[in-house]
Amino acid sequence: MLTIAGYVYGLSVGSIKAYGDAFMQSQLVSVMTADFFVLTWLSYSVMTKERIASRPYLLLCFIPVAGPFLILLLLPRQDVREEKL
Repeated sequence: MLTIAGYVYGLSVGSIKAYGDAFMQSQLVSVMTADFFVLTWLSYSVMTKERIASRPYLLLCFIPVAGPFLILLLLPRQDVREEKL
């Protein structure tokens, strides 16, 4: 919920020019931006490769941290049986 509120606030009140200036001047902003994109891509990639998320749930991967967690909570669990030697 906080992520969605952050998106709404950033898109409605935020300034692309101010973000661009901060991106160029601050190493923290540039690294955090790169981390956001890499982790979002990795989340999407893992969920599709492992076939954990189906089509309607796949968009949740783009909500940082909460998305993959919600996908794992919402999907039915599969029984995993261990073979004993």
